[in-house]
Amino acid sequence: MSDPLTHFNDQNRAKMVDVTAKQVTARTATATGTIRMQPATLDRIHAGTMKKGTYSPMCHLIPLTGNLYPL
Repeated sequence: MSDPLTHFNDQNRAKMVDVTAKQVTARTATATGTIRMQPATLDRIHAGTMKKGTYSPMCHLIPLTGNLYPL
């Protein structure tokens, strides 16, 4: 592979790339997950006393369309 990766800077850190010129494409995605935590942690979340962490994932603002199926 001779092309460099576009989502990493010179220090190999993830960076956002400009996708405004990309054409609209049809995509399908399905996500599942499991969250495990101590009951006390869930109590703090429900009580609103849990502080937000420092991690914030990067993402592009992509308009979503289609049917949403409740779990």
